[in-house]
Amino acid sequence: EHSPALWVLGLIASLLTAIYMFRLLYLTFFGKFRGTEEQEHHIHESPATMTIPLMILAGLSIVGGFLGIPHIFGGHHILNGYLEPVLNDLPSMAEHTEVSTGLELTLMGITVALICTIWFICARRFSITQPMRMEPKRGFFGVLERKFYVDELYDTTIVRPVMYLSKAIYRIIDQYVIDGMVEASGYIMEVGGKYIRLIQTGNIGFYIFAMVISIIVMLVLNTVPEIHLNLF
Repeated sequence: EHSPALWVLGLIASLLTAIYMFRLLYLTFFGKFRGTEEQEHHIHESPATMTIPLMILAGLSIVGGFLGIPHIFGGHHILNGYLEPVLNDLPSMAEHTEVSTGLELTLMGITVALICTIWFICARRFSITQPMRMEPKRGFFGVLERKFYVDELYDTTIVRPVMYLSKAIYRIIDQYVIDGMVEASGYIMEVGGKYIRLIQTGNIGFYIFAMVISIIVMLVLNTVPEIHLNLF
């Protein structure tokens, strides 16, 4: 009523749903099996724990459809006023205008005609007699096959930059900083041990000489502060 563009977008979304559902239907339940004979031999019906819930959901879907039969067919939408208590505080949103019968039939006719057209196209493209064609699709079907290029966009804007950044961090931070610190500490210990071990000569005279020198150095270090204080 207020925005035909929103209705067109909703119609396009519904048509896309119809396209992939009809494709799923024909590729799954029609045509020849595309696997190996060994795989075909092991195909069996799902257990009751899976089929019974699906049957219940299918039945509830049918019941849900009958809840919203248009008034032109003698129905009344049971949930039409379900949100009125919530929208009472928003008068502009609570206002609702019924469309004319002619407009409603026109919109329904357009939708049904487009759905039937898509059904016909999918039936021809994925029918029993048509083999499974694996060559790349072109045009609108090519766009659908590539999922509107969302994967390519995600790969270009997120995956590749993250990979490049990760490689740069690996080469700079990991290899040079972290690995460099580890390797440097090992190198220092190796070189230091190589020269410090020369002190351990096994000569007792050298040990006594080193001990005397150490005592003298400690005495000097302890005396220098006292001399410094006395002078000043």
